[in-house]
Amino acid sequence: MGKTNINYRNKKYVFINTFLIFMLFPLFTWSAEFVQRKSGESIQTFAQSVLPRDAELVHPTVEVTIQGSSRAVVAIYRDKKQSTNFSGLVLLPEEKSQKYQVTHLAAIKEADGLFDIEVKSVFTAKTKHHDNNGLVVLYSYYRLGSGEENGDAAYFYYLDDGSWKIDEELSDRLVGVKNAKQAKTRLK
Repeated sequence: MGKTNINYRNKKYVFINTFLIFMLFPLFTWSAEFVQRKSGESIQTFAQSVLPRDAELVHPTVEVTIQGSSRAVVAIYRDKKQSTNFSGLVLLPEEKSQKYQVTHLAAIKEADGLFDIEVKSVFTAKTKHHDNNGLVVLYSYYRLGSGEENGDAAYFYYLDDGSWKIDEELSDRLVGVKNAKQAKTRLK
């Protein structure tokens, strides 16, 4: 039987590489952004402090129930890069804490500058398609220069692994709805 040749130098590098991977991996996976809400701070002031620079709210900030009993803060805004579209962020509270995770709504599909979009309402709705309450952003739109009458529509957002996505099928059901009651009826 021959003597086994062990290359200790390679084992040392394997150990160091493995150690570095386990030490650095959490840094790459903990990329979530968190913000602290001051005690007694209004949701409007809190949301305004988190918005991008040069952004303006296009709808009053609201507090909604997304997951269980936690009260998430929703801010719909337009920043200087957008002429007519809106963006949104949802601040999800950490359990028993004043810390909130900053999450962003998926971008809307309309081409910026082609429609005049006015956000009318923001609310949650439960559907059989998603485990948690979805977020509905109801808006009216006018195709600039078309001479047509305003239309009404909504986006249905759902939370999937910490990321807000648009449910196209449910959003299509909401074309023409004018209020939350109509929207919730169509989502059943």
